[in-house]
Amino acid sequence: MNPMTSYFTLSNGVNIPMVGLGTWQIPNDQVFDVVMNAFEVGYTHIDSAQGYQNEEGVGRAIKASTLSRESIFVDHEASISY
Repeated sequence: MNPMTSYFTLSNGVNIPMVGLGTWQIPNDQVFDVVMNAFEVGYTHIDSAQGYQNEEGVGRAIKASTLSRESIFVDHEASISY
């Protein structure tokens, strides 16, 4: 089993890639290159969140990618205030 091309099926029937790139603590001015490099080596699951403050760079990378948007799984969490 290759985790880069293997999926979990969620209870709602959505398939999510087993391996994902976490973007927490990657500054917005660097995350574009990191995500583009991740796409090049086979990642299609990107973990992002409003609280990471790098959504703009992640979005630019998704848009610039040659991958179809349907083939990219974006795990996007809303910020939680305590």
